Amino acid sequence: GSGFELEFTCVDGPPTPTPPTPSPPTATPTPATLVRYGQFEFDGARPAAVLPHSRGAFTQGLEYIGAAGLLVEGTGRYGRSAIKVVDPATGATVGTPIALDGDDFGEGLTAVVDREEVYQLTWKSGRVYVWGYDAAAASLDLSLKRTATFPRTSTGEGWGICNNGTHFFVSDGSATLHIWTVAPLREVARVAVYRQTGRGRAAVDQLNELECLPKLVDGQRHTEVLANVWYSDNIVRIDAGTGRVIETFDIGGVARVHQEQGVLNGVAYDAENRHLYLTGKEWSSMYRFNVAGDVAGTPAPTPVPGAEYVTLRNDNGRTVAGGAFGFLSDGWGAAYPAETDVAVTLE
Repeated sequence: GSGFELEFTCVDGPPTPTPPTPSPPTATPTPATLVRYGQFEFDGARPAAVLPHSRGAFTQGLEYIGAAGLLVEGTGRYGRSAIKVVDPATGATVGTPIALDGDDFGEGLTAVVDREEVYQLTWKSGRVYVWGYDAAAASLDLSLKRTATFPRTSTGEGWGICNNGTHFFVSDGSATLHIWTVAPLREVARVAVYRQTGRGRAAVDQLNELECLPKLVDGQRHTEVLANVWYSDNIVRIDAGTGRVIETFDIGGVARVHQEQGVLNGVAYDAENRHLYLTGKEWSSMYRFNVAGDVAGTPAPTPVPGAEYVTLRNDNGRTVAGGAFGFLSDGWGAAYPAETDVAVTLE
């Protein structure tokens, strides 16, 4: 019932009510059921700097190597694919670009800093180039260590790649993120990328160049991914554990300047200085944006395997928290997806 009952006994004097039975304590959500997204904001129409970019560079991958303070850029097209080092202060090429084999079409690339290696995908040959580098060298001293065959993707192609130190996140032009271990190079999971709409989930495909934004949650890795969406002016921010698009950034303000040149492609993040670098295929410019906020956010103290995943939004609609972690057998952190949102106002 909703209250308590009074039992009366005939005795001398006024009746004495029976004390109410205490109600069981109300269950309250614990902070362990939430993983908080950090703020990651930049104005896509207001770059902090405009740098020159080679019109001959069919950009397929862009990566910032913090220990060296340099960018690495990968380019495509058969017979013209290459890897080169770029000074982020001037946009100038540092040293001499290194060409890929003529029958390979270069695609995205990513640096595994603990190994001092850059992994560069190819489009259709299934080959990944592994370049060694020296972060202390003025031009990184890139050198080819080996090539390897990468795990087959859902389309059989390689497009974008990024990493969180232990796992690669790979796109193939579809709405799928492929998860590979760094060593050995093998696939352990696939995540479908989607946008939550009023009618349910809508797949977000044409995912191209990627940039990982890793963070730690109680010692476990949680990764968000920035992805160029091919033939659009958008970059999406993805929760890699669920595939859900957290935010969409409109870069049309700068992309329209280059509409006669090529599509937006190339994203690199300098976490120490909070600079985001963007460019496109055969664009004449590269752009540096200042990023506000801390993408690492405030993580939950304890992951809860199998807990229900919810999303909390503040009163202006921003997603500010998402639910509990489960873990795949390889230890890669993954959150269980939400079917619905819970609308709340946070103070």
